Amino acid sequence: MPFGVNPKSIIRRTAIGTTSVVSAATVREITKIAEIGADDVVFQLETVVALVAVAQAPAEAQAQTAAQMAETLVDVARRSPEGTSFGTHLCLGDFHHKAYGNMQDVRPLVLLANAIAQAWPAGRTLVYVHAPFAAAAEPPIPQESFYEPLTELALPDDVRFIAGFLHESLDLEAHRELLARIERLTGRQVDVASACGLGRRPTPEEAFQAMRDAAELIETPST
Repeated sequence: MPFGVNPKSIIRRTAIGTTSVVSAATVREITKIAEIGADDVVFQLETVVALVAVAQAPAEAQAQTAAQMAETLVDVARRSPEGTSFGTHLCLGDFHHKAYGNMQDVRPLVLLANAIAQAWPAGRTLVYVHAPFAAAAEPPIPQESFYEPLTELALPDDVRFIAGFLHESLDLEAHRELLARIERLTGRQVDVASACGLGRRPTPEEAFQAMRDAAELIETPST
């Protein structure tokens, strides 16, 4: 089971804003880097606003909100050079280890991931979608019902799904149970990661511990 992603060389992380000025500047940076790195670069498009907006929308409006949010993000890929590779990082935010929003269940991330995949432009490669199953300091919800919308995840087979459920409050067995549940409901092998990146850990040691926890999870056979 792979841990995170394994681009050929460089991952460029770019926070996606809501203004055309920010998007235009982002596309210019992507174009310049792609001219140098070509196939050796995977650009990561990050969005907190999109997932929080879907999660906070009324249930009947979540699908439409997801489509609108996906279009904003996908527009950056569409305006980038053909042949460029991307990953998307859906996020609930992590400011001083506090999330900007919460989900009642994982339906918002499923709707947004599906909308991104459906709107993805031809000629650009979507390598992975990373989705959070924890909300910063808050660990993943233990109830099965929270994860049931994963049965509706409809990513293409060649797009890797990275489940961001690793959490410092959980032990190996709890991580195993979550991994098994997510793979059972999605019907696919998933990659594993923390919900919001290692760089947001307060100390380097905590970041290294998160990586050790991930390695132990994927290398230790379940019993």
